[in-house]
Amino acid sequence: MSKWELGKGYPNIDNFIKLSDLYQISLDKLIVGEEKFSKVEIYHSKTVGDFLWNYWWLVFPVLGMLSTMF
Repeated sequence: MSKWELGKGYPNIDNFIKLSDLYQISLDKLIVGEEKFSKVEIYHSKTVGDFLWNYWWLVFPVLGMLSTMF
Protein backbone atom coordinates (compact mmCIF):
# COMPACT_ATOMS: atom_id res chain seq x y z
CA MET A 1 0.00 0.00 0.00
CA SER A 2 2.84 2.42 0.63
CA LYS A 3 3.85 2.26 -3.06
CA TRP A 4 0.27 3.18 -3.94
CA GLU A 5 0.35 6.13 -1.56
CA LEU A 6 3.61 7.30 -3.11
CA GLY A 7 2.28 6.88 -6.64
CA LYS A 8 4.80 4.17 -7.52
CA GLY A 9 2.44 1.22 -7.90
CA TYR A 10 -0.97 -0.27 -7.21
CA PRO A 11 -2.07 -2.93 -4.72
CA ASN A 12 -3.59 -6.09 -6.11
CA ILE A 13 -7.35 -6.45 -6.39
CA ASP A 14 -7.52 -8.88 -3.44
CA ASN A 15 -6.28 -6.13 -1.10
CA PHE A 16 -8.87 -3.71 -2.46
CA ILE A 17 -11.62 -6.27 -1.87
CA LYS A 18 -10.45 -6.97 1.69
CA LEU A 19 -10.29 -3.25 2.49
CA SER A 20 -13.73 -2.59 1.04
CA ASP A 21 -15.13 -5.45 3.13
CA LEU A 22 -13.35 -4.23 6.26
CA TYR A 23 -14.61 -0.66 5.94
CA GLN A 24 -17.96 -1.73 4.45
CA ILE A 25 -17.78 0.59 1.45
CA SER A 26 -17.89 -0.03 -2.28
CA LEU A 27 -14.73 -0.47 -4.30
CA ASP A 28 -15.64 2.75 -6.15
CA LYS A 29 -15.62 4.81 -2.99
CA LEU A 30 -12.47 3.09 -1.73
CA ILE A 31 -10.51 3.85 -4.90
CA VAL A 32 -11.95 7.28 -5.70
CA GLY A 33 -11.93 8.33 -2.06
CA GLU A 34 -15.14 10.35 -1.97
CA GLU A 35 -16.27 8.93 1.33
CA LYS A 36 -14.45 9.07 4.64
CA PHE A 37 -14.54 5.79 6.46
CA SER A 38 -13.71 4.31 9.83
CA LYS A 39 -12.93 0.80 10.93
CA VAL A 40 -15.99 -1.21 11.80
CA GLU A 41 -15.78 -4.01 14.32
CA ILE A 42 -17.87 -7.01 13.35
CA TYR A 43 -18.84 -9.54 15.96
CA HIS A 44 -20.24 -12.89 14.90
CA SER A 45 -22.02 -15.22 17.24
CA LYS A 46 -20.21 -18.52 17.15
CA THR A 47 -21.47 -21.95 18.04
CA VAL A 48 -19.52 -24.82 19.55
CA GLY A 49 -19.53 -26.45 16.12
CA ASP A 50 -17.93 -23.35 14.56
CA PHE A 51 -15.24 -23.36 17.23
CA LEU A 52 -14.51 -27.06 16.74
CA TRP A 53 -14.43 -26.65 12.96
CA ASN A 54 -11.86 -23.83 13.19
CA TYR A 55 -9.74 -25.32 15.97
CA TRP A 56 -9.96 -29.08 15.33
CA TRP A 57 -6.18 -29.34 15.51
CA LEU A 58 -6.27 -28.57 19.26
CA VAL A 59 -7.59 -32.08 19.85
CA PHE A 60 -4.13 -33.57 19.33
CA PRO A 61 -2.20 -31.53 21.94
CA VAL A 62 -5.03 -31.97 24.45
CA LEU A 63 -5.08 -35.73 23.93
CA GLY A 64 -1.29 -35.79 24.22
CA MET A 65 -1.42 -33.93 27.52
CA LEU A 66 -4.18 -36.19 28.84
CA SER A 67 -2.29 -39.34 27.85
CA THR A 68 0.77 -38.26 29.84
CA MET A 69 -1.36 -37.62 32.93
CA PHE A 70 -2.93 -41.06 33.08
